[in-house]
Amino acid sequence: MNETTRQRAAAGGRHTLTALAGISAAAAIAVLQPAPALAAELGDAEKSILHVGITWEGYIEYPTDSGTVWSDKVTAYGACTGWFASEEGHIVTAGHCIDPEKGRENLLRRFLTGYDALDLLPEAMVYWKVEGNTQGSDPLRSVSVIQPSAVEGAVIDSPLTVQVIDHLPLADGDLALLKANGLSDSTPALPVATDRPAIGDPITAIGFPGSVEDVVDGARVRASFKSGTVSSSQVSPEGVAGTEINADISPGMSGGPTINAAGEVLGVNSFLIRGEEQSFNFITDVDALRSFLQKHDFPLGTGSASAGDGGAPADGSLTPVDAPAVRSDGSGVPAWLYVAGGLALVLLTNVGLVLALQRRHGSPVATETQGAAAPTDATAPTDSAAAQQPCGHADNPPDARFCHDCGSRLATGSQVGAASSA
Repeated sequence: MNETTRQRAAAGGRHTLTALAGISAAAAIAVLQPAPALAAELGDAEKSILHVGITWEGYIEYPTDSGTVWSDKVTAYGACTGWFASEEGHIVTAGHCIDPEKGRENLLRRFLTGYDALDLLPEAMVYWKVEGNTQGSDPLRSVSVIQPSAVEGAVIDSPLTVQVIDHLPLADGDLALLKANGLSDSTPALPVATDRPAIGDPITAIGFPGSVEDVVDGARVRASFKSGTVSSSQVSPEGVAGTEINADISPGMSGGPTINAAGEVLGVNSFLIRGEEQSFNFITDVDALRSFLQKHDFPLGTGSASAGDGGAPADGSLTPVDAPAVRSDGSGVPAWLYVAGGLALVLLTNVGLVLALQRRHGSPVATETQGAAAPTDATAPTDSAAAQQPCGHADNPPDARFCHDCGSRLATGSQVGAASSA
């Protein structure tokens, strides 16, 4: 699976809401096992499921009719699903959810949404620079988790910033390990299966579909349980094993667990291929999941579920099932993010900054020659210590990182402006 074929779900990615089936969760899973026992296991499994919210911040260098300029700070958001993998606060989610490349895409999408110029996204992903606070750095990333307040026995009932321990990008296995530190209570871990599933085995994919969150009370949202069976075992062109399932997974469910009839995790919800007539859904390989977790030296299987995560393209492209950062209509962010951080105000502020840039510099433009780097910024600062105001404009405050008139990066303190594009 070449990276160029992987079109990530992002702003505008969920244009059509999926109708909710008019059946209860117990009825939906009745085909798997006698209802009373399995219903109890799935009910307990919900205690292990978390919302995962990702905040990205960065600066974007983009071409205009008058040259290349740097934006003010841009903020974007993503949402996935996670689950407790140990009693000590270890959380598993999908690797692409926290991958810096995903953050880069989310920031570009957020920025271009303000210009109503999303058609430039493919080119921007190739040619435009996106950096953090220092030259050449990745966008800033903050990851927080929370459990639905409606779930009895939730351990994390308010947004908590977590540590990123490790992650594998989509092409390398699509797994990530987080750690919630400082918890006073043990966390209800889901056990990881020891055996690979067979074709036809019953499974249940769990997560928070963004389409559902769009139409329900965000303060009382619950995880969705989608039942099905194992369809096939596959290996990617990069040699990465994966499991195809026929349970529907969708944006927002990335990182959630797919479990077997015993409540054991078989893999992490990873990506889907959505064609014109049907979708094909994939989770990570259970052996790869066990190896990834064992690398970090905590016991597997000690937790137990029964002991106490724009419409996708119709061209058959691969789509990681994480929720969009922000759709073009400003929606698509889970309600708990609004409560936690005043998201609505932040988004309006960011749009205001982008529109201010648009008025000052004009809309971003496509580079004239496809395949060439973005135009060189003739006013980019150099390494000279005297280049405090290299662009010649004198109305910037002493601590400004970017010129308020032309958008050029300024050499302030120990930070020097970014080098020109090659």
